[in-house]
Amino acid sequence: MEQSGCMKLINKYKKSIFLVLMILMAFLVSCSAEKDVNSKLDSINDNTVNLHTEHNLKLLTPKGGMLGSHYSYSADGCYEILKATSTNILYTDFASMKLMYLCSDMTMAEDDPANTSYIPNAYGLFVPIVTSKGLVILSNTTELIIKKLGDDGLAKIYISDYSGENRRVLYTLEAPEWIMDTSGIVEDGENLYFIEYYIEDEGNTERNYVVSVSMIDGKKQTIMELDAKTYIIGAYDDTLIMKKVIYPDKEKPWYEQMDNRENYIYKYNPYTGDTEEIISYKAGEKSIAFKDNKMVIINSKNNIVQIKDLRDNTSKNIDLTDIIDNGCNISWLSSVIYDNRIILRIVNENEEDSGRFLSVDITTEEWSYLDMYNGDSFCGIFAETEDEFMVTNGEYYYSYDFYMDDVLNTVDTRKPQFAMISKEDYWNNVPNLENIDYSMVYGN
Repeated sequence: MEQSGCMKLINKYKKSIFLVLMILMAFLVSCSAEKDVNSKLDSINDNTVNLHTEHNLKLLTPKGGMLGSHYSYSADGCYEILKATSTNILYTDFASMKLMYLCSDMTMAEDDPANTSYIPNAYGLFVPIVTSKGLVILSNTTELIIKKLGDDGLAKIYISDYSGENRRVLYTLEAPEWIMDTSGIVEDGENLYFIEYYIEDEGNTERNYVVSVSMIDGKKQTIMELDAKTYIIGAYDDTLIMKKVIYPDKEKPWYEQMDNRENYIYKYNPYTGDTEEIISYKAGEKSIAFKDNKMVIINSKNNIVQIKDLRDNTSKNIDLTDIIDNGCNISWLSSVIYDNRIILRIVNENEEDSGRFLSVDITTEEWSYLDMYNGDSFCGIFAETEDEFMVTNGEYYYSYDFYMDDVLNTVDTRKPQFAMISKEDYWNNVPNLENIDYSMVYGN
């Protein structure tokens, strides 16, 4: 059958048309592949940004660690733990200046499980810590308590709302694990960082680790094993400030070599593992404190305060020699930096207090004598708000009753009397102190 002219024309150029279609399909596939590659590159770039997210590590225990951190505060109030006939969380409300149980129902019994201030099975040391995710309670026990009580005696990390409600166990340490109670606790908004240790070989070897625990799901991550006794003493940005202590004689117990120990201060980035030494010194030569990225070094023998900015590696010295009496030296009152100032004691050559104190602004380098006393007791700072300090104002004496073998016993004891004072009055030695009301907890 004879083909039409149109069909002859199609057949003539069929191969060419097929070739054009193949080229067009290849072009479309190429465009799609390029788009796919670009999409993957964008995804990788996004992940790279996430990997380099800025961190803001913050030291939560500025007085050293669990042993020194009996109080923790926010802008609104201060938390503490009362261990008496029961264990309860107390809260000082700065606005009303009242101490209370951390419970909305003040008529509830202290040991009622429904009372949000009550902590059951509270064996060992308990410490409150205010974090960005809520109120954290750390507990530490001993090997003896664990052997006696089993799981009830294990150390735990609790988290709750700031009101004390919705408390839950975030993480339970295993039988041989403890939180190093002389090292700082740090957070980055998502995780807690601390040093965990356990003793192996029947108490002969202590192994130490930097670990993190998520404040969301309680997942623990071991970050690094430490090769010597090491403490967290500061934090800023993505950096932990670590203090490594070396004892020269490995055959002797560490506590017999305190005067011969060597201290190494270094930066450690827990996200990358990078380290950088800052300073080293022997025991007694220097003492150190941190506030964010500022490192304050006290050289007591020379009466010099050195301030190092760890971000830009600048340093300046404040020489206090001319304002210190001959034969006297400076020493810390507290290594915590409040309102950008340090408070120094003036001691004589026998390291006895002269009864005089200095405040030094680490930014302006201005100094002044500080004379804030209640009788013979200096009014030390324990907490701060934007405009006020909570300070000690003498002591508060009280009694509490408890039963032992159905016999009523009364214990007489005391605690610091806290008071509120404006920062301006405090630094200018104006004793406008207003005591915190303790009557809701301890009675009149």
